Amino acid sequence: DNRHSYRDAFRQVASEMLSKYGRECSRMREIIRVKADFEPHGACARLTQLPEDEVLIPQHWMAQGYEDFEFWRQVQERRKLRYDPPWAREVDVSPSRVVVALLRLEAVKDLEECAELNQVYHASLSELFARGYVQYAKLCNQAFQDKLKHVALRCAVREGLNVEPPDKTVSHKKLKRVMEKCAEAQQELGRDLQWAGRSKEYAYYSHAFYILDAVRLSFTCKGRTTEEQV
Repeated sequence: DNRHSYRDAFRQVASEMLSKYGRECSRMREIIRVKADFEPHGACARLTQLPEDEVLIPQHWMAQGYEDFEFWRQVQERRKLRYDPPWAREVDVSPSRVVVALLRLEAVKDLEECAELNQVYHASLSELFARGYVQYAKLCNQAFQDKLKHVALRCAVREGLNVEPPDKTVSHKKLKRVMEKCAEAQQELGRDLQWAGRSKEYAYYSHAFYILDAVRLSFTCKGRTTEEQV
């Protein structure tokens, strides 16, 4: 372990930086809250009135005849988003099809690596889905960020906003974090929640697809005052 000599110091520095970031975020939230109280019709007040989590599925996605419309109706009714990539829907819970999908996605190099995951590491079907999802996120990440930057630029020009994108590509979520989020989703939702067009067994193993920030992007809203930034 070549990090043994500085591991404790590194953890302490990381903890201090995270605490500093947390305090700064809390300070900004308090400024917004105070301004919202004093200016009930201002930008800060409007921001605090937004719902924390809102699901709005396009109406035509839920219209009979649209592909997977019953699923999208369930998403809207439950207000719980998930996204099942086409390759995952195709394989369902077939181990051989999962292997083929991982090879096509280049989530594994060859059949030997697939065998190693199965026979040496005893990777569950949940983990295999997660591995495919991480690779899928990696393949989509650059195009996703380019598209979001384009949308944000259009909005900024239209609304006269001072918005700054990140200066480099934000990395996709890695397998360790996706598996942690899978465990959280399993605890929150259980394993018996059924979805239209998805088998009971598939729903049992596919919690990775509730993790919608496998690709992610943020923007800096600039301005001289809090109101301008908000």
